[in-house]
Parts: sequence; structure tokens; C-alpha cells
Amino acid sequence: MLLRNHGILVMGRSVAETFANHWRLQRACEIQMATLAMGRPIDIPEDVIAVHRRDQHLAQVPNEAPGQAAFDAMVRLVDRDDRSWRD
Repeated sequence: MLLRNHGILVMGRSVAETFANHWRLQRACEIQMATLAMGRPIDIPEDVIAVHRRDQHLAQVPNEAPGQAAFDAMVRLVDRDDRSWRD
């Protein structure tokens, strides 16, 4: 969900999946704004979109919940700086 003047809102079945959904939506918005700043829309051929949709599942780690690997990596980064958030 896009909230006018408030940012984005996402949901997931777990914290990790919600994090991954949020990151993807945020990144998609950043890419769209950068593309729009170039002056004219870029049309992506339907066959390119179809291939992307078909292969999107390949980015998922087998036997792991969606977003879990990325979430675990971010937790490790935070832990390296300051573990006090765990208290």
C-alpha cells in the first residue's frame, strides 16, 4: 500500500518476508523515480517482462521462507554495530 505523504506499508507471513516485500517495493519506487527523471518513459517489451516473471522464483533460496536470507543478513549487519537492540 502506498500512503500519500507517509511512505509504504507492506505485509508478509513473517518478519523476514515483510522485510523482503518492503525492500522490493522501496527499490521499485526508487528505480521508477530515477527512470522518470530521465525525461521520457522507457517501454519494456512484454517478452522481457514475461521472462522476468517466469524466472523470478529462481532468486528464492530453496527450502527457506521468502526473504529469510536477506533478513538474516541485515540482522548480522546490525549486530556487528550494536547488539543492544536484542535486550
